[in-house]
This record gives sequence, structure tokens and C-alpha cells, in this order.
Amino acid sequence: MSTKSVKKAPAVNKGAGKVAAAIAKVYEVVGQGGNIVTQLCKSANAVYKGETIPKRDLKTIADTVARLRNWSPVSAGPRKSEVRKMLRVYDRLPEAIVAYGRKHDTFPWHAAMKLARCLNREPSLKQALALMDSSKVADKGSPLTQVSKAASRLINIDTSSGSKARKFQDAVESLADTMLESY
Repeated sequence: MSTKSVKKAPAVNKGAGKVAAAIAKVYEVVGQGGNIVTQLCKSANAVYKGETIPKRDLKTIADTVARLRNWSPVSAGPRKSEVRKMLRVYDRLPEAIVAYGRKHDTFPWHAAMKLARCLNREPSLKQALALMDSSKVADKGSPLTQVSKAASRLINIDTSSGSKARKFQDAVESLADTMLESY
């Protein structure tokens, strides 16, 4: 008989159960409440019940959020504008989020803002979603235009710190000039 020593598995941390319970609670809350955008819509709907929010209320709500979040004066302007844009379409935004979610895997905050802007511009959900998808394709121009833009960005790089950057800029500028001459 051999007397091999059997290593015991390390014991599970006693706090692991608490961590698991907290994560489960987060999943439950998110499952019931959704993200911050759906919470915004639910809160507005509880008070305004699908009616248009008056401008003075939009301003008061945005100002109060800025004060409660301690937004700096510089960032408060754009952020309050975001709040007002969302609130203007709070009654249609949840339906638009569901429709958008059928086609796309993720729904970040910026997509929610873009969707709110599209809903503000277009009266129907179908048109707003079409606008959302159509504005994704941006014309970058011809390859020559792209190289020209890249070269101008490179030329504007601060090259006082090293000669390698300057040599690289010179090479790209020379390449762009050659392309322009042969085009």
C-alpha cells in the first residue's frame, strides 16, 4: 500500500457566498429595471403618464440632476441637454430600445442618446430606426483624400521631441506628393 499524501483543495473563502448573493441581486435588479435609460423612462412615465413634459419641468429636472450629480459648469450644459432629449421622448424610447435591440447585440449610452435624437427628429419608430441605421455609414472619401487627411494630421504632430517622428512625417509627405503627382 502506498501512502501518497493527498493534497486538499483550498477552502473556499467564507465571503464567496456573499459575493454570489450580491451578483445575483444585481442580475435581479437589472432584469427587473433595465438600464439607466429605462429607469429614466419609467420615472418620467410614473409622473407624467405619457403626456408631454412641459419645458419648465424639463429645465427644472435637468438643473436638479446637474446639481445632485455635482456636474461642473463645463460638462453640465451637454449633459443637461442629454437629459432633456431623453425626457422629450420618454414615452416612445422604451419601445424603440426593444426594437433596436432585436437587430443589435449591445445598447450603450451613446446609442441611447442617438436613438433619442432620431426619435426627436422622426415621428414614427420605423423612420427613427431607419435614420439610426443609415447614419452609421459615413463617407470617408477617396483613398487619395484619406491619405491627404492622414498626412495633414501627421504634419501637425509636434516633432520637437524626436527625429524619428520627423523622418516619418517627411516620408509620408513624400509618399503623398508622389501619389498626387501620379493621380
